[in-house]
Amino acid sequence: MQKDLEEKFLADFKNNQNIVHKICRIYTTNADAHNDLFQEITIQLWKNYPKFRGDSKFSTWMYRVALNTSISLYRKSTKRISTQDFDDVAFKVKSHEYDDTKEVQLNALYNAIHKLSDIEKALIFLYLENKSYDEISETLGISNGNARVKMNRAKEKLKNILNPYYMEILYKYKKAWENQPEENDRVNEAQIYKMAHSKSSSIVKWIFIIGILEFVVFNSLYFFVDLDSAHREYEKLGLENFVLYTQIIAYGILFYFLVMFYMNYKNISTSDSTRVLMRKIIKTRKTVRNYVLFNLGYIALVMVAFTIASINVNTEELNNKQIALLIFFMIIITFVILGLMFLFYQLIYGILLRKLKRNYKELAKLEEE
Repeated sequence: MQKDLEEKFLADFKNNQNIVHKICRIYTTNADAHNDLFQEITIQLWKNYPKFRGDSKFSTWMYRVALNTSISLYRKSTKRISTQDFDDVAFKVKSHEYDDTKEVQLNALYNAIHKLSDIEKALIFLYLENKSYDEISETLGISNGNARVKMNRAKEKLKNILNPYYMEILYKYKKAWENQPEENDRVNEAQIYKMAHSKSSSIVKWIFIIGILEFVVFNSLYFFVDLDSAHREYEKLGLENFVLYTQIIAYGILFYFLVMFYMNYKNISTSDSTRVLMRKIIKTRKTVRNYVLFNLGYIALVMVAFTIASINVNTEELNNKQIALLIFFMIIITFVILGLMFLFYQLIYGILLRKLKRNYKELAKLEEE
């Protein structure tokens, strides 16, 4: 049953995938971003295909999923899908110079669409695809009247970008849109699996890169510390040996985790089966979790050691109340530092781990029988 569903999806997708390529070209302006968005849309289509009941044409459903995915990524990503600021002059193609056999006019149309907002891009795309207002409102989830108002504004804006003096030029560019060649690349089942797998590899690679950067940045702070003064303070507290040996052990463990990050990245191969990849994702998440716990535990150990050493050195000068206050303040400081470090790790690793978790769920769904 699952195999029949996959074959049906691939057949429908192959017959309509040029829709995805055109949407990707509207929302991106370079090959890498185009490929990334194409992969994301393809995975979302495949993941949601079991929900497609055939109440509408497959192409209509594809428009909705592909556009919603593109708009969502365009809005939510902190590093938005790459767009460029184009020179308006490049779009001012005069009416008598127009030739719908030339690629330059089609490029000018795409470049002009890049100037529009995310919703305006979707509206103009559906207009160029000759969709009715009923189809547009259904695809974008807005009322028919709202679709008409927004469409008129988007078309007027696009006309002004293309050429403010030749209002009829949009119709001519529309002919170029209809005559554009289809993409030759065709996707098969193995390539769709590869797309899902490559997302995991990219995320794990960034975990390794961030681990290296974190190690370099934190160790570079030693350049701003008076090491001689710090060493005298350690001797005063009787912690010189503790600091030396714990740092040696800590560096050894940190190097171990960095090697593990690298090995996790190298071992996640796009040729792996889905089940193997899912196991490696779990292993990577555990590695990152243990890495964070080690760093937080090391900080807590150092704070406890310094608290005990401070009390031992000053025990004759401190009464019980002062010792209790010192312990209380050190506990507060320790929790504050640990809290800040936890938030720091949530920021730099939490985002990647959440993406990896989503990817794991996608793979689990693709693997379901």
